[in-house]
Amino acid sequence: MHFNRKCAIFLFFADQGCVTLAETKCRTMLNMTEMYKALYSRTSFISLANMKHGTVLFIISALLAVAGSALARIDPIIDVEDKGLYDSSILKKALLSKSPAVRVKAAYAYGRIGVENTLVTVDPLLDLLDDHNINVKTAAVFNLGQLGWSGQLSGAKLTEVVAKVKATLSSANPSYISMALEAIGKLALDQTEGIVVPFMKSSNPSVQYEAITALWRRLYVESNQGVSTSYNDTAATVQSVLDLTKTHQNVLVRQAIANYLRTGHTSVLREAVMSAIRTYLSDKDEFVRSTAVASLGSKGDSTDVTQLIKIAMSDASYMVRYSAVTSISQLGAIVNLLEKKRTDSTFHVRAALVDAISATTELTAAVNNTIASLLKDNSPTVRVAAAGALVRNMNESDVFTFLKSIQNDKSWLLREAAVNLATGVLTNDHLWEIASVALKDKDANVRAAAYENLGHLSPAFSAIERGLREPGLATRENSADALAQRTEPTTAQVGLAAFKSSPGYRWADFRTQIVQEVWQPRSTEEVQKYLLDAVADPFNEVSQAAHDALVSQNYTSLIPHVTPPKLTFSPYRDLTFRRDPKIELVTNKGTMVLRLYHESAPIHVASIVGLVKSGYYNGLIWHRVVSDFVIQGGDKDGSGYGDDGWKLRAEINPIKYERGTLGMPRSTSFSSGGSQLFISHLPVPFLDGQYTVFGQVVAGFDAIDRIERSDFILHAKLL
Repeated sequence: MHFNRKCAIFLFFADQGCVTLAETKCRTMLNMTEMYKALYSRTSFISLANMKHGTVLFIISALLAVAGSALARIDPIIDVEDKGLYDSSILKKALLSKSPAVRVKAAYAYGRIGVENTLVTVDPLLDLLDDHNINVKTAAVFNLGQLGWSGQLSGAKLTEVVAKVKATLSSANPSYISMALEAIGKLALDQTEGIVVPFMKSSNPSVQYEAITALWRRLYVESNQGVSTSYNDTAATVQSVLDLTKTHQNVLVRQAIANYLRTGHTSVLREAVMSAIRTYLSDKDEFVRSTAVASLGSKGDSTDVTQLIKIAMSDASYMVRYSAVTSISQLGAIVNLLEKKRTDSTFHVRAALVDAISATTELTAAVNNTIASLLKDNSPTVRVAAAGALVRNMNESDVFTFLKSIQNDKSWLLREAAVNLATGVLTNDHLWEIASVALKDKDANVRAAAYENLGHLSPAFSAIERGLREPGLATRENSADALAQRTEPTTAQVGLAAFKSSPGYRWADFRTQIVQEVWQPRSTEEVQKYLLDAVADPFNEVSQAAHDALVSQNYTSLIPHVTPPKLTFSPYRDLTFRRDPKIELVTNKGTMVLRLYHESAPIHVASIVGLVKSGYYNGLIWHRVVSDFVIQGGDKDGSGYGDDGWKLRAEINPIKYERGTLGMPRSTSFSSGGSQLFISHLPVPFLDGQYTVFGQVVAGFDAIDRIERSDFILHAKLL
């Protein structure tokens, strides 16, 4: 909400002499605490003693009314959760609270802390599993399941947890059973099949969905843990799933079945599995159809091509058409749909068609001309695909001439593509000429692509040095990659200069990269001196990398202590809300309205609201678009490397990724969110439980589908 307008309204009725300063302060306020401070501060000219009694009451009433939407006192449990204080007295008291709602918050706090520090939070969650309140028990079982991602549970403790979660399946509450089945899929691994299959016969669709999903969710858990799967589902299990395909009308269950048939251990009953997949090609739900079509790409054969062509030509959903084109390509079919579908309404399909044709067939003159015509397509994504296809059939001289021409394109995507397409195709002299032009480009993404390709080019050393001083994260980090490949005697010293000129939080990852890529492979006394100094870096990731580098170099003297980790926090974390706020994202491809889930992810919501109100997102690009998956933006560097100076701890909750779900990108750590965001094109169940959901598009879905990489947010505002 906008405090300045409401402040002005109620202060208009206040004493005349009180208006100016108080209203001025209100214009910059982000929360109600600041408003109270402004009104009652000694430095303010407001004096309650000099006001009329009615005026004071009016101001107090107005303050309470304004506070209805946004408050400014962070919940103590959320506070200690965000700080990772698992041993806090606040959490211990919350476990014993008479309020079920407080105990639910405690369960989520322990679960979120435990994702990366499992062994210290498992026992409190087991205690909450015995709670008499079903909401508390449900929260506890969900968060026990979350502990499965880390792989830290093992032996007797894992056996205890699985046994207790399994025991909850005797409940009569379908929601509780569903959550327990989800937990089993993350915890039980090789026991999952025997536990969940009986629940496929449940009369409750949510229970059936989680029973089926648990069978393939364990694959993602194992992948996260680095476990190599060596078992296959039995024929009886696969048949249990297949039996549901014949009669089930619930869309969520059909989606779960389609996902299982695509990703589960279904090496048995192949003919029946393929028959079920082909049945789903005509399902009324576009996600089920899209998943079935994608399954044919990995499991089908040449007999499926005719049907896939029909789908690519006529399906009403672009997601399904896109999947059909990519599956045709995967099957290696030499099919030219480009002439008929090059005017498809969505760039996703047009770009996929070009990629598919260039990957599966030699380009005839006619096909080549058709692709060349797409260099004038209104979508830069399609033009990039067309450029890549054309380069495949050119000789080196023609490639060089062609790439030089597209370096003048109005879209930076094409100019970036010119550098990337040159790599591995052009001679070093021609590559250096292409790169030299790109290094002067006004767009940082183009320059970053150029720096990435300089490592083996003889005349590029001085250019790499300049890149290490670039203002953008991507350009500096790509320059560091190039520097690591150099053999000049001064390479380590150049790295030192870059390290010293890049202090603070913003460049911590860059300094870590210098340590790991430039210094660690060079075991000399000079480098070890650099590493010893780097151990004293105020940021843990840099300090730890330097320590590990010295150990890898068999450094025998005493190594200083590593700097302990230090948490960073969103400056907006104190913002809280009484109802879900909404934000509007106005893009160059349309407007989206998003509802934010303040109860499920309070700090994520506070952070994005604060950023929106500050104008942070205005003008930022969508730097990553993956067809049939997500659009991603919110990086002020425009590269995906940046954030706004803090890390958000994950606030994982049970909300599923559906079409238009708002999620938080992260690196390998659950505690590495920031200012970026992504929005899903379609349901993405393999993200459930791994990436924080904190909102949902409620209007403007068509804008999601139109956005491509390099599009941008014109304006973001709080509604």
